[in-house]
Amino acid sequence: MRFLLALSVAWTHAGLPKGLSGDLCVTVFFAISGFYMAMVLAERRAYGEVRTFYKQRLLRLFPTYWVLLALSVLLGIWLPSHGWRFALELDLPTAHPWLFLGWILSQALILCQDVLLFFGLDAQGMLAFRPLEAAPGTALTSLNIIPPAWSLSLELMFYLVVPFLARWSTRRLAVLMGASILLRLALAFGADLGQDPWATRFFPSELSFFLLGMLAFRWVCAPGASLLSAGGLLYLGAVAAAVASLAANGFGHVNAKLLSPAAAATLLLTAAIPWLFRLTRSARWDRAIGEYSYPLYLCHVFVFQLFALIMAPGASRNVAMIVAAIGIAVLLTHSIDKPVDRYRHRLMKAG
Repeated sequence: MRFLLALSVAWTHAGLPKGLSGDLCVTVFFAISGFYMAMVLAERRAYGEVRTFYKQRLLRLFPTYWVLLALSVLLGIWLPSHGWRFALELDLPTAHPWLFLGWILSQALILCQDVLLFFGLDAQGMLAFRPLEAAPGTALTSLNIIPPAWSLSLELMFYLVVPFLARWSTRRLAVLMGASILLRLALAFGADLGQDPWATRFFPSELSFFLLGMLAFRWVCAPGASLLSAGGLLYLGAVAAAVASLAANGFGHVNAKLLSPAAAATLLLTAAIPWLFRLTRSARWDRAIGEYSYPLYLCHVFVFQLFALIMAPGASRNVAMIVAAIGIAVLLTHSIDKPVDRYRHRLMKAG
């Protein structure tokens, strides 16, 4: 499922015939992340030490990210609309030195890239809060050198808190998830903030899907749990509540409907997580394909930007971009991810 979700994001960005929306796929990714983190913290004793957990997660995310960041900075030499070129066009180094410094740190460390989605420059060139994507002013979202990395920022925030959440009781996790769902609804219907970036990019409300994944493991896949137990029914109810809260405001898009294909797809994909895990846990082919999902998600925009320089627009370019992105993802997996994974495992054994 991870690879198909990453491919769907790339498919959407390539402009190919309509598939699953990218935001929907990222939301399901969050639930998968919550599930996996709950599993490793419960089953791998070495992860019981918070420092070890942090080190392992950082080694998983950053090597591939930094390689792509370096390549993307080089690509910006030839691409006028690229993130760092845009920063210079806005005169950030002199007009907003603190913002410029924060931007550099966010690009290097991933954290807070999502914050740029909530800010912009007003008509006078001053930093301003932009509550909605459609608000007047110049958006700062184009400053992100690797555009999909805003979701990695949310992922890192979850990693910061999950070792402590894993010690909570299932009931407390469920209450926190409920509070996150209510926050999403309050923003949408009480504060008229139902559109993006609030709908699918605000960590306190997106936390509901991370927690949903954790509860999926607790209720359905933990030792002693059953697929058809009361826990399984609780999980399906929680999925319905979380998806309904997201769909009620149209997945962040005005005029979208509660009962829509997007809502049905999110419901089915999220509900299927623990059951698919049970079916494929021992399947090596599933694990091997899944390893390509992170590099594909991270590299596809870089590949598309590169093709924009060397190939004329058209359906053939769109297909070529997808094929090339998959190829680069395979290359990154075998040249960076796998060697780093071997190093991570040696650290685990040494610890």
